This record gives sequence, C-alpha cells and structure tokens, in this order.
Amino acid sequence: GGPWSQPLGGYRAVRSSSLLRWMAVSLTLLALLYFSLGFVFARAATSRFPEADRLAGFLGLFMGVANGAALLVSLLVANRLFATAGTVTMVAVLPVIYLGGFGVLAVSSSFALVVAFRLLQMTWVNGVWAPGWQALFNVVPPERRDRVRTFMDAVPLQTGIIASGALLVLADRVLTPGDVALAGVAVAAVA
Repeated sequence: GGPWSQPLGGYRAVRSSSLLRWMAVSLTLLALLYFSLGFVFARAATSRFPEADRLAGFLGLFMGVANGAALLVSLLVANRLFATAGTVTMVAVLPVIYLGGFGVLAVSSSFALVVAFRLLQMTWVNGVWAPGWQALFNVVPPERRDRVRTFMDAVPLQTGIIASGALLVLADRVLTPGDVALAGVAVAAVA
C-alpha cells in the first residue's frame, strides 16, 4: 500500500474512535507540558550549578533518584492504583500533577520546588502513567494497534513537541519563568 498506508490507517482508526481522539489531544497537551517543565528544570539547574561538573553530578544523582523511585512505584504501587481507581483515572492524574505543580511555580519558583515538581512528574510518568497509557491501547483491535500507536507517536506527540518548542523559544526571549508557569497552568487545566 505504499509508505503512507500505515499512517493513514492509524489516522482513520483514531478519527473513528472518540477515545482515541481524546487520547490524541491529551498526548499533544501532555508533550507540551512535559517539555515545558523540562525547560524550567534545566534553567533552574544550570542557574544553581553553573559549573559543568557540578551540574553533571546533580543531574546524574537526580536522574538516578527519579528512575529508582519510578521503578519502585511501578513494581510496588502501580498495579494497586490501577486495580483500585482504574487505569484511565491513573492516567488522568498526570494533568492534575502538572496543574498543581505549575500552579505552585506560578507563585514561587524556588529551586527546591522545581526539583520536587520534576521528581514527582518523572516518577509518575515513568512509574504509573506510561504503563497505564500503553494499556489504554488494548481497546484497539490487535490488527490496528501498531498503526494507532505509530500515528499517536508521529502526529499528536510531535505536535506537542513542536508547540513546546515554540513556547520555549518565547520563554527564552520574551517570557519570564512566571509566564511559563502560568502557561503551564492553562495547558494543564485544558488537559
């Protein structure tokens, strides 16, 4: 069917399902939020640790703690959360985390708050959200599932990344950190 048959098949499957359409919108907004927080975190870390070796040490320690916490949450907590509250509910907690985190950063953007927000976000994304998100695709028949996942990663995810890039260019040149936090609050409220 040519190189466009797979993406078009994924698009048709997403277009025909209200759940998948909402997932596509959600993924776009969550990508925008993810990379916006990444920018805020990177800016805070480089301001706090201007020397490259100290910055690398901090980032290495931070990533180790975040990934270790996500592993423990994934192994010990995620299944209980999915069983108790449901997979969709646990996936929907991520925008609430963004809303609260960016709301706090709009008031005070201390280094400790930025680090705590990023740690919570990364732990939730890697420990609960990602497995729950992938489980949501089980509603798609197996013969179309790969096309739908490919479409989601190729269009909505990339759209969110492009939008975050535009926001970050503005943030770097025009917007203050408070403005980025307020934009994060607005996007998280929509998400």
